[in-house]
Amino acid sequence: MLYVRIWTVKRILIAVGILLIPTLYCLDYGILRFRTHQGAAVYDNITVQTYYVIPRKDGKGEFDFGDPATEVCVRALFPQMGKRPCWYARRHSTKEIAP
Repeated sequence: MLYVRIWTVKRILIAVGILLIPTLYCLDYGILRFRTHQGAAVYDNITVQTYYVIPRKDGKGEFDFGDPATEVCVRALFPQMGKRPCWYARRHSTKEIAP
């Protein structure tokens, strides 16, 4: 009997989670479109440092740093309009390019 209650609670939590994520995404998109219509700043610029990892014959890697580049991000909770969210882009401001 207790096992049935726990299983029922788990199923309810899974169903709420499955419904909550698309709802939050749509709400985030609606707020972003509303802010765009109002003329608020919804985009931001982030400086991204790129570095290349070049393998050498001895098995070690050589690092070559590229020029800093500016990337446009969106002020939202989820990726919207083909841009990464600014909170994520700020935390991942380096790009490693390896063969």
